[in-house]
This record gives sequence, structure tokens and C-alpha cells, in this order.
Amino acid sequence: MRDQRSCNCALSNGGRVIDDPARPGRKAWRSAKVGTAAHMAFMNCSNGSGR
Repeated sequence: MRDQRSCNCALSNGGRVIDDPARPGRKAWRSAKVGTAAHMAFMNCSNGSGR
């Protein structure tokens, strides 16, 4: 993963790892659904204000 911090934040706050449709054989991460408390927690974590 190129952006390890955001990936870790996503997985810690309701995100998931999926198969990347654009790159067969590779994985991608997704954050929680926009508008949820989990997504706000992800944003705070990835922006550094959640430290």
C-alpha cells in the first residue's frame, strides 16, 4: 500500500480490504461509508487530528 497511514486508519475505523478490480491480483482498501461516524473517525485519523 502506498499510503499506509490512511490504510491503517481505514481498517481501524470500519474500512475493509478488497480485491482491486483495476489491478488483478492486487488488493485495495476502502474507508467506511461517507456520512457515518466511522468515516469521520477515519478522516480525523488520516488527517492527523485523531492522534
